[in-house]
Amino acid sequence: MIHSTVDAAYFTDLLALDRLRRDEKDELLLPAGEIITSPYHIAVVEQLRGELLRDLPAPDSLPVDVFISAQGEPTNRATTKMGGLPYWPAREDWPVNEYDSFLTFVGQLCFSDSQDILPPLPGDILLVFADYDQFGDEEAFLTFYWRKQTNEEPINADDLPWSGWKIAPPYGYRHRTVDYVEDLPGASKIRRPYLLARIEGTKIGGMPRWIQYDPELPGQFLGSIGSVHPTWGKPYPFVNHPEPIDLSYAEKSLMWGDAGSLYLSMTPDGVIHWDLQYY
Repeated sequence: MIHSTVDAAYFTDLLALDRLRRDEKDELLLPAGEIITSPYHIAVVEQLRGELLRDLPAPDSLPVDVFISAQGEPTNRATTKMGGLPYWPAREDWPVNEYDSFLTFVGQLCFSDSQDILPPLPGDILLVFADYDQFGDEEAFLTFYWRKQTNEEPINADDLPWSGWKIAPPYGYRHRTVDYVEDLPGASKIRRPYLLARIEGTKIGGMPRWIQYDPELPGQFLGSIGSVHPTWGKPYPFVNHPEPIDLSYAEKSLMWGDAGSLYLSMTPDGVIHWDLQYY
């Protein structure tokens, strides 16, 4: 296994809905649907799903691996992550644009632990690089590279090229859950019900939770890379960070527009197709 897994039972007990509801004085901050970054988000979403589906037959669903953020760099460089050090060989030149300016490493998805829910892929890891000056240009903004896991020496921090887009480097703990095909019965009584049936965040497999509309990407949906917005003022904004944080962290996080997501699909020839949507 490449990824550590989230101790869902621990966080469900720590962040039990009854306790959260009892202790919260502000009605607007009561448990609701969440875009997934922190343990708090997934604990709340899974418990709300459980309440809505109690005593009901299981709806149609697809398996999905959602990634809960840990702060810093992972021990295994192949791990799903954003910013920081990519799974890029030290011997290879860093990607550049048509003007020979260095691209920014945005993030990577590692599919090694998710092979049972996807078709065969060209590589184990998909790396995403961006030309920050071309934001909004679908032809030039993003570049994708497939990598297989090898014993090659990866690039080290001292050799990372300068980039004007600085992204704090969280990495992912994996949590296997499902995306439901249809909206959940009774979800309308909960705030942000649209974030309950299908996971929105960084994930592999499942179904897309479109923010704006279905762009009908060709091929099979692979997953998404979501904006990183750890919960603030609550315990465990990151899996490895128990103490609450304030909103200042948002200045360093990966953010697609206003809390958006990058959606990825692949055609049989291995070509990546994408769409970027935000609120």
